[in-house]
Amino acid sequence: ALFTNLTAEHLDFHQNFEKYLEAKKLLFDSLAEGSLALYNADELHGVDVMKDCTAITYRYGSVADADFRIENINYNLDGTSFIISHKGNNYNIETMLVGDFNANNACAAFAVSVLSGITPGEAQKGIKITPQVPGRFEVFNNGSRKIIIDYSHTPDGLEKALIAIQNLKSEEQIVYTVFGCGGNRDKQKRPLMGKIATELSDKVIITSDNPRDEDPFSIIEEIKSSIEKENYKVIENREDAIKDAIVNGKKNSVVLIAGKGHEDYQEINGVRSPFSDREVAKKYLHN
Repeated sequence: ALFTNLTAEHLDFHQNFEKYLEAKKLLFDSLAEGSLALYNADELHGVDVMKDCTAITYRYGSVADADFRIENINYNLDGTSFIISHKGNNYNIETMLVGDFNANNACAAFAVSVLSGITPGEAQKGIKITPQVPGRFEVFNNGSRKIIIDYSHTPDGLEKALIAIQNLKSEEQIVYTVFGCGGNRDKQKRPLMGKIATELSDKVIITSDNPRDEDPFSIIEEIKSSIEKENYKVIENREDAIKDAIVNGKKNSVVLIAGKGHEDYQEINGVRSPFSDREVAKKYLHN
């Protein structure tokens, strides 16, 4: 069993973070002795989740004493490279996935593979040929603009995506973020995401994202409630918002379209209509 991370999500179902943690912990509590458990040593709650686990335990991450240690991360909008140190050996890892969080994920995949009996060389090859995951920090570009489609629909996810973009963009590149928050879901995250987006972007367009049975403009007002900057505007129609960022945005910009990722629908008043951030972005990027 593998533990990657734990953030404030699904709290509308679990009621609070402590109960959510306990639900995750059940998986590791149930492992038989002699089973293998791997957890992210960089994750704040890893020790809490693993404290009653009786399986053979391994750690991965950037901490000095990790069993699978991540070192020398380098990434740009075309991919990521880094080194995994394990049992005195160093393994060069290359992946088409972008960002330090994907270095973390790739390290977990490498560790699981090696612990399962796959050779390090085969694990390296598998990671290198793994394509971009649709809607998960997926990059499109036409030379003058780069579009990133990402499923980041929580404060933690949005912050990680924007920090990755800030770390890999050139100094002159402008960052646009298009996002909204889903209806009938955790309302506490809405003002947090508004503040994160405006603090870590040059320009923000707040729009709709599966409003479901809620009034989309009420959701948008909640997103705006903690924003202190004035670098945002509201375009409720999601396609219009994406079009505006791509067509009217400056050349050599980076546009993050966050929240829906791989989804192929927009849910409004109980009706799911076909809608894909990826397809809409490609339409305006190439036309």
